[in-house]
Amino acid sequence: MAERITLDGPKSRLLLPEESIPLLLIPLRLHFTAFLLIYHKHVTIYKDFSSGRPERYIQHLDCAENSEEPGNSSRAPIWTHWARPMRHQTYNAPFTRGFDDAIYLCREDGLVQYVTLSNDLDHLLDNTHPAGRLGAAVNAAFAALDVGLQTEDLLAAGGTTSEGGLWRFGPRLDPLRMAKVSNWTPLNYFTATRNFDDEPSISIPNAGLRVSFPGEERLFACTGKGKYGAITELRYGLEASKVSETVDLGDTIGSGILNMWAFHAIQKQSNVFHVIITHPTRTSLLRMRLEYNTDLSVMKGYDPELVTEDLGLDFGTRTLIAGTMAGGGIIQVTDTAIRVTASPILGIQNLKEETGDEVRTRHLVPTNGQAHGPWVHVFDSYQVLAASTLMSSREIIGSSGSSQQTFALLALQEEQTFRIQFARLRAERYESISEIIALHSQPACLLLAEITDGFMALMGTLDRVLHLMICSWPGLSLRKVDQFAFSDPFAVCDSLAITMQGSNDNVQRPTVLICGLRNGTVATFDLNLQKQSLTLREEIKLGHTSVKVMRDVNCDYRAIIQGDKMLCALEYSEAIDAPASIRKIWITDDEQPALHTGSLALVAQAKDFEATESTPGRLSGSLFCIDKDLLHTVLLAPKAQPGVVPRHMQIRGRPFRVMKSTHMNKLIVLYNETITFKKPITDLIGDRDPSQGHAGRRLLHPRIAFIDPDDVPEIKADPDEMDVESDNSSVLDLNEIETEREQAERFLGVTEWNPEVNGSISHLLVINTLLPRANKTPIGRMLIFTMTWTSENPLFMLKTKIVTDKPVYCVASYSKSSLVFCCGDELRMLNLSRNGPFRTAQTQVKVGMRSPGRSLTVSEPMIFVSSAGESLLAYEYIVPNHSSGEDGKLVYRSGALRAAKGLHHLYVPELSLILATDMNRSVYGYHMLEQEEIREEFTEVFEAELPSSITHLERISLPLWYDLKGDEQIQDAIIGSSADGAITQFTIIGKGWKLLKFIQNMAERHPLICPFRDWHTSSVEPMAARELDTLTPVDDRAHGERMHINGDIVQRVMERGEPMLRELLEMDVDPRHMMGFRSVEERHERFKIICEEVKHVRAREEGWLGRVVEWVRFHLRDVL
Repeated sequence: MAERITLDGPKSRLLLPEESIPLLLIPLRLHFTAFLLIYHKHVTIYKDFSSGRPERYIQHLDCAENSEEPGNSSRAPIWTHWARPMRHQTYNAPFTRGFDDAIYLCREDGLVQYVTLSNDLDHLLDNTHPAGRLGAAVNAAFAALDVGLQTEDLLAAGGTTSEGGLWRFGPRLDPLRMAKVSNWTPLNYFTATRNFDDEPSISIPNAGLRVSFPGEERLFACTGKGKYGAITELRYGLEASKVSETVDLGDTIGSGILNMWAFHAIQKQSNVFHVIITHPTRTSLLRMRLEYNTDLSVMKGYDPELVTEDLGLDFGTRTLIAGTMAGGGIIQVTDTAIRVTASPILGIQNLKEETGDEVRTRHLVPTNGQAHGPWVHVFDSYQVLAASTLMSSREIIGSSGSSQQTFALLALQEEQTFRIQFARLRAERYESISEIIALHSQPACLLLAEITDGFMALMGTLDRVLHLMICSWPGLSLRKVDQFAFSDPFAVCDSLAITMQGSNDNVQRPTVLICGLRNGTVATFDLNLQKQSLTLREEIKLGHTSVKVMRDVNCDYRAIIQGDKMLCALEYSEAIDAPASIRKIWITDDEQPALHTGSLALVAQAKDFEATESTPGRLSGSLFCIDKDLLHTVLLAPKAQPGVVPRHMQIRGRPFRVMKSTHMNKLIVLYNETITFKKPITDLIGDRDPSQGHAGRRLLHPRIAFIDPDDVPEIKADPDEMDVESDNSSVLDLNEIETEREQAERFLGVTEWNPEVNGSISHLLVINTLLPRANKTPIGRMLIFTMTWTSENPLFMLKTKIVTDKPVYCVASYSKSSLVFCCGDELRMLNLSRNGPFRTAQTQVKVGMRSPGRSLTVSEPMIFVSSAGESLLAYEYIVPNHSSGEDGKLVYRSGALRAAKGLHHLYVPELSLILATDMNRSVYGYHMLEQEEIREEFTEVFEAELPSSITHLERISLPLWYDLKGDEQIQDAIIGSSADGAITQFTIIGKGWKLLKFIQNMAERHPLICPFRDWHTSSVEPMAARELDTLTPVDDRAHGERMHINGDIVQRVMERGEPMLRELLEMDVDPRHMMGFRSVEERHERFKIICEEVKHVRAREEGWLGRVVEWVRFHLRDVL
C-alpha cells in the first residue's frame, strides 16, 4: 500500500518596508535553513526561517559608497550576480579557516565582494571584504568554475557593455585576467571606410573577375558604455595572440628586407629562437630568448641579440633559403654555396639561468647525438637560383648513419644553361644522389616533399609553368610527370605550399597544392599522387603584388598567406566541391586593445621538428612578423576557429556617432562623457536648482574627438580638472575639441559639408543638437564649424549657429550649397546665399511630415527619409524658377504603405531599389520607379524578417577574392547592424534566386536542418518557386515575404554538401508539407528546370548536382 505524504503550507513573512525589494536571494549551505538577502549597501541574513521565529542579522558591505560607473541607467550600479566557489573539507581545510560556506558577489561595474559564513557564529557571517575589480561591466553572466582541488578560484564573467573574460582569484592577490571573451555590444552606430591611405576603387575588366584597388573597406562602430566606451573596428577571422612584448628593432636590421626565416633551438627546454633576415647584399641573424613564468605563459621577451661571431654563416651575401639540419645546425643557401652551422649552434652551448640568487651554467647537447662542426660546400662553376630543403626520417638504402636525413633540391645556372640537382646533406659534406636535369626556363621557386615511395619536387619557372617531378626509390632519379601553364603574363610562381583538405584524420584526405603568384593571385591545385597529376581548382585574387604562401607547421590543412597589406589563412573543408575559405589573421594583445599592425613587411613561422604537445616551454609554430621597425611574436592556435576579433580604441564615454572625414582623413566621433561630482559644483548647472549639483551627481557631457585609426594612440593619465571621481586608469590620447554648447544640450549627429559658393569650396562640419528647456518644447541648433588640420591637432572654429524651433534630428548635404535636415516633424532645406557663406542671407524651405525623421539620405533630386511613423518617405526638391518668380519647394512624392517605426534606409541606384528597416525586425525592399512614373505608394519587392531590428545599413565592396561566378548584378555587399551586436550580410540576387529559394523550402521540411519548424499548413510556403524576376514589383503584398531567402538555412544544407541536397530532393514526406508536387519525380524535374537558369550549371550533364552546390557555396561566402 502506497504511503500518503502530506505537505504543510508554505511559510511566509513580510519583509521590513526598507527591505521590501532585495536584489538577490542566496540560499546557504549550512546545518540549518538560512539565506541571504542582498541590498545596495548591506546584506541581511535570515536563520531558521521555516521555524516560525526566524533570526535576522544585518551586515554592511565593505565597499565603496560611490561607484566609478553608472549602471544601465543613471542610477548607481547594483549587485547583479553571485557564485559559490568549490570548497572541499579535507583538501581545502588549510585555506578555509573553518568557515562552512563562501559566496562571491558581483556588482554591475565589476566590483567583486567575498563573503564567508560559519555554523559556529551566532550571526553566521564570518567575513566580508572586496576581492577586487574585474575591469568589466557584469550584467549578463557570472560563475565560478570547478577545475579541481587545491587551486585558486576561477571566475567567468561577462556583460553587454564590455568584454568578458576569465579571472583567477588568489588569497590576498589582485584578480588576474587569464582570458577574454570578445564583445562589441551595444553597437550604436557604424561606418564603412576604405583603408585611410588608399585611393578610390576602380574596376578592371577581366572575364568577369572584379578587382578593386587597392584595399577593402574597414568597419568602425560605436560600442560600449561609460569607461568601456570605444570606437571598435569590427573584424572577423583568426586571432593570433602575442606571446611576447613587441621588440623595437630600430636600426638593428635596416630596410630593404627580402625574406625571413625563424627556427627554434634544437635543445629541449630551451626558449631560444634564431631569426635569419636577408637583404639584397647581406644577411643578419637575430638570437632571442623568451622568459616564462611557472604556468608557461610568457612574461616578456628579451631584446634580440644581433649575432656577429663566426658561426659558419655568410653575413656578407644574400640568403636564398634557410633550413635546419637533423642535428640542430642551420642551413644557409646562397647563390654560390651551401653553409651549415655547428650542431649545436655555437654561441648557445652555455646558457646562464637565474634561479633566485643562484646562477648556474647549463650545458646543452643535441638529443640525437649528431654533433658536428660547421662546414661549407661551394659551387665553383654554378650559380644557385632557388633551393628547397627537407628533413626526412627515411634512410637511404645502403648508407649508414642516423635515421634522420636532410635533403636539398637546387636550381643551378651555368652561363645560359639551367639545371636542377637532388642532393643529401650529410654531417659534414654535400652528396649528390641524382643526375643533373637540364631545364628550358629559369626556375623561380622549388618545393621538396616526401611521399610514400620517394620524393616529390615542384618547380615554378619564369615562363609561367608549374612542373611536377617525382624521385622514386631505389634509384632516386628525378623525372617530370606533369605541368601546368598559367595564362596571365605575370603569373610567375614565387612560393609553394602543400596542405591537406579537411581536418578529419580518420579518412583519406586529398592533397592540395597552393601557389603564390607574382600578380597577387593564389592558385590551388588538386595534387593526385596516384595519377601523378595536377588539376587546377581555383585562382583567388588577393592583391596586386607577389603573394607568399607557407604551410602552417601546427595545422596540416591550413596555409598562411602574406601579401600586400594582409595576412590571412587558406583552408579547404572536407566537402569535395567547397571553395577555399579565406580568413584574415588579426594580431591582438590583451595589454593593447587598440593594437594595429599596419602593413606587415614579412612573416616567418618558427619551425621545430622535435617539439611535441607534451614538451614544455616550446612555442612551435610561432609567427614572427615585421611591421616597419617592430617585431611581433604571435601564436596562432592549431585548431583556431574564425570568430569576432574586435579592436577597441577606448574613449572616456559612450560614443553614438562616427564618420570618416574625407578632408582630414580622420574618424570624427561624437560621444557622451559621464562626469561624477565628488563635491557640490554649481558653476556647471547655471540658474537651475543648486541641489542638482550635489556630490555624487552624474552629468552627461557631449564631446567630439578625432581619431587616426591607423595609429595606436599613446596612453596618458586622465586629467582631474573638475575634481571628478576617477580610478586613476589610463585613457587614450584623443584629439578632443571643446565645442560651444548650451547647458544640457545633446548632440544628435555630425555631417561633413563641403559647399561651393562663388567658386570657393569650404570644408565645414555640421553638428545637429537638441536643447531641452524647462516646461517648454525643446528646440534645436545646427553648429557649423570650419575645420583644418595643423601639425597633429585639429583647428576648429565656430562659423555660425542656426537656432531652430524644434530639435534637428538628422542632416544631409544637398547639391553644391544646400543642407537638408529633419527639424521636428518637418523636412527643411537651407540654401546659402551667393553673396558668401554665413553672412545674413540664408533661405529655408520646408514641408510637413507625419512624424519626426530618424535618418536622411539624398539622391538628387530625391530626398529619402525614415521617420518615427513611416519606414520610408520620398520628397523632391523643385528648384526655384527665377523667370516666373517661383521659389524653390519640397514636394512629397511617395511613401511606404505600411505604417512602421522606421530606423534606417539605403538606396541602391543601379538596381532602382531602396532597402528600409523598422523596429518590427523587418527589412523591406521598395522598387524606385522612373521620375515620371512615381506613384504615391512605393512598390514593395520583398520583405525580410530578422531576429533583431537593423539600425544601420552600409554598402561595402566585395573582397578581391570574391568570385562572382558570372553574376554581374552583384556589385557590392550590404551590411546591417543591430543594437545587440549582430552583423547581418545582405545580397541582392539576380538570376538564381529561385534556386536558393527552392533549396530553402525543401530544407525547412527536413527534421535535421530545421528541427523546430512549425509544421502548421498555413505557415508552410509552397515548394514551387514563383515565376518572378527578383526586381519585378510584387502587386500582392501577401507574397512579399517569399522573396526573402534565409541564408542561414541554406548554409546548413551546404555544410553537409551534395549528399544532403540529394537527400532533400529524394525524401518522401507528408504531401501536406510538399505542396505543389504530386511526386518526388515531379519535384526533381522542377528543380532541374530551375537549375538551368543558373550560369555554369547544366542539369542534364554528369555531376550537375555538385556544380549546384559549388555555385550556392560561392554565393553564401561572407565578405568580412
